[in-house]
Amino acid sequence: MILSVLRPDYVFPDRIIAPVPPTYGNLSASDMYHLSGRGAFDYSFTEYGHYQVGLTGHIKDIRGVAYSISGTYDVYVARPLDMDIFPEPGTPLEPGVGLHPQVRIMPAMPAEVEIHWCHYPHSDVTQAIERKIVGKANRWGIFVPGPDQSAVKFRDPGEYVCDVTVRHRDEEGTFWMACRRGASVVVTPNSKVVVHGERGNRSPTAKWRARWFMAGDGRFIAPPPPSQAPPELPSDASPDKRLDRVDMGHTCLPYEPGDVAWLGSRMNFSLFPGLTFEDPEGTISDLIERRWPTIRDGAGREGLYPYELKPEDRRAIGEMPYVCMTASGVPPSVSPEDIDQWGYFYTTSWRPGVAVRSLVAEDAQPVGYWFFDDPYGYQFGNGPQGDLPGDVKMNYGGGVFRDNASGVTHYGGYASMLVLIDGRDPLGARVLPPFNGVVPGSPPSGPLLQIGGKNYDVFLTFGAVTPGAILEVGQRLSIAGVAWINFGVGSLLDSMVYGIVTGLGFVWLVHSQPPNVKVKGS
Repeated sequence: MILSVLRPDYVFPDRIIAPVPPTYGNLSASDMYHLSGRGAFDYSFTEYGHYQVGLTGHIKDIRGVAYSISGTYDVYVARPLDMDIFPEPGTPLEPGVGLHPQVRIMPAMPAEVEIHWCHYPHSDVTQAIERKIVGKANRWGIFVPGPDQSAVKFRDPGEYVCDVTVRHRDEEGTFWMACRRGASVVVTPNSKVVVHGERGNRSPTAKWRARWFMAGDGRFIAPPPPSQAPPELPSDASPDKRLDRVDMGHTCLPYEPGDVAWLGSRMNFSLFPGLTFEDPEGTISDLIERRWPTIRDGAGREGLYPYELKPEDRRAIGEMPYVCMTASGVPPSVSPEDIDQWGYFYTTSWRPGVAVRSLVAEDAQPVGYWFFDDPYGYQFGNGPQGDLPGDVKMNYGGGVFRDNASGVTHYGGYASMLVLIDGRDPLGARVLPPFNGVVPGSPPSGPLLQIGGKNYDVFLTFGAVTPGAILEVGQRLSIAGVAWINFGVGSLLDSMVYGIVTGLGFVWLVHSQPPNVKVKGS
């Protein structure tokens, strides 16, 4: 094995030639095996800047079959920056809606900013449309494209990838940098297909699954085996002690788009990011069922799942799978070049200021969940305890279906919300619609948040131009943000946001206008 490192201050690469020591890895099929290296590939980076790392060689398995390992990798050595991006990479987008992306950089500095969008209409790589926005943040770390930059707008449904990179070299020569990548869909307009999460909980001991539920002590949903049942708590146990006893690990993304999961912030709670879809007209469902008729018996329910509930008709209950298939029936992982029917989904979960988790997967993914004590890479604004009561998360999703033979494609969006609670929440862990019982058929759900004794059923988080942000003369004032409400592509309600901008000698009334909503007066 040869390791080559091209340094920014060195014309010829450093080279390390070493045998590959034995591999190691978790025995789980979901884990990838690794090369230990045992120090053979240790390398000290001596300068800030851009390095290129090249690997050439092979590794043999126990039968002597050689597997080549080669590639060139870009590595940047820099001090880390943090950035808030609007829209959050991974947001499902509507076709024809203009966007003015924004970036806020922390610590504040006049960094160079590059935002690169690549849109694939109907997933056709030959028709890719690229858009690059390049500029410089002001000295307070705020970047908004200038007045000469037109809005980013995608006219056709499909998929997109967004890369955001910020760089700055200060007066002392220190190099600062941050990168983010996100991907999702541009949705198919006017479609009756609805993207869903999943009902209930993925615990193997779960006894039933429902789109809406209040967990209580958790035992009627997913009771532990008798040998593992904890002793009863005393009657005077604290609310937090009681919440800690609720085992709601692997709660699914809420089934209905726009719904809210109120869950505890401790280790016994986690979120399972899986998406499904409902197809009232049956066009896509027919194409899938012809090849995989056992979806009528719950096929695809793998990994963590209550197997007692597995024999269920997935088409009838509106949880059709996103899955890739070949015409020959050979598994796609064995013969990926033969895939002619594509199904997969994107999910992105984020907290204001913190990127939480992004995933691209198919239906039969065995894992992918995360616990809420995760420090999320120790990003700015996140402590070693991970999530805390009162934190909120937005869960975005985008589903993709493509059938080569028929030409049928579909791109659907999804959004839901997660609220972290403690034992003082009177309703406890639950998955319900917002608005405290206003949605027909739903029980009272309580407020989204309760702060200082006040209830909040809707609130707004801003893009880069936050309250108190400092702009320079000539910078575009672009007010944008996310309304935390019954949001989401396909949700029950669109949101309208009004505001007043006051300056020296002027007052502006501004508002957002979602599609198909008429504004009376202004």
